[in-house]
Amino acid sequence: MTLFEQNMREKEVASRTRGRHYAEEYHIGKSILLYGEALDRFFDSMRNTERSVEFILKDYQEHQKYFLTANDGRFPVPLSVKPEYDLENDFLGIRLKGKIGIIFRGMINDYYINCSKAEFVCVKDGVAHSLQPLIGIAKDGDIDVRIGRQYLPEFNEKMLPYLREHTDLEEEKMEEILPFIPPQPEFTTYLDVEDNMILCRPEVAYGGQTYSGSALLQSSQEKDDYRNIEKERDYIDFLLEFFPNDSEKEQVLFTN
Repeated sequence: MTLFEQNMREKEVASRTRGRHYAEEYHIGKSILLYGEALDRFFDSMRNTERSVEFILKDYQEHQKYFLTANDGRFPVPLSVKPEYDLENDFLGIRLKGKIGIIFRGMINDYYINCSKAEFVCVKDGVAHSLQPLIGIAKDGDIDVRIGRQYLPEFNEKMLPYLREHTDLEEEKMEEILPFIPPQPEFTTYLDVEDNMILCRPEVAYGGQTYSGSALLQSSQEKDDYRNIEKERDYIDFLLEFFPNDSEKEQVLFTN
């Protein structure tokens, strides 16, 4: 089956999926739309050969022509993270900047075009899915996000490992950022029995600083740039499922 025939078959299947089947007129001209399995087949026909395909990049100013060869590779996502300060040189948070290119999705693999090397590149399946969080915040391929210092714990725990794994991340002046990222909270739950009641005293420690009992309950409702308030609230909410009453005097959560 030729690529054109494959392309026609996929369109027919798509139309049937929509609950209708109709004849569509096809014209073989200068281009054929490639997507899905047809795109995979097209790349496979070029792989391990010296053949090239003409590619024209159109923008508002001019058209640039490339002759692309097929290669396997990885999808580059250049990003940088660096500290941000106000006019008085007070630390505000961090800024994430970079670019993300266009990914063409086949049925089996994902692809992108590297104009600087004149390559049509096949990347491992699932790249588009794994990069969806960045694709969602990009505007015309540009990524520019500011993250306030109150969100640094969450960024450090969840986003930074993700960026290190999936992008070409350049970490600038991290020694200026790290002092504003609190250590990971360590939670301890003390249980006791008194007057037929089960008593529970929660405690969280950040290095040498400890919050416990009602102090933890009260402070978990406040904003604090140097604590992981989100994790503290999750911890308290979990305990409240089993110990729904609180006593500030005894610094405990308790239930009968």
